[in-house]
Amino acid sequence: MSALQLSSDDLGAFFDARHGELAARLGDGTLEGLRGHHEAEALAMSMGHPLGLYTFLVPEAHGGAAVGRAGDARYVDVRSLCLVREALGQVSPLADAIFAVQGLGTYPLVLAGSDAQ
Repeated sequence: MSALQLSSDDLGAFFDARHGELAARLGDGTLEGLRGHHEAEALAMSMGHPLGLYTFLVPEAHGGAAVGRAGDARYVDVRSLCLVREALGQVSPLADAIFAVQGLGTYPLVLAGSDAQ
């Protein structure tokens, strides 16, 4: 398997050190276990734990990935999302689709939901 090609490789001006760390983590073979899976439920579960990819869909203030702006309850780092989706798309288009759908459901709750939700 060749190394993943991510935007951080070509567009360094748009990414900082934490994005470089994320790109390295995504490209270190961690996602290879997702390759070739055709069972959506199992794939969705494996992206959650132990990979922790869904944490990039939630602001740090609500338990999401620590990507900056910890006090901003609405901040999700779009550049990190792009890197995750690029990597998933190269390894498993189904995994990328599952991840995208999770974001479509999660972010509206972040923007307009109550604390209980």
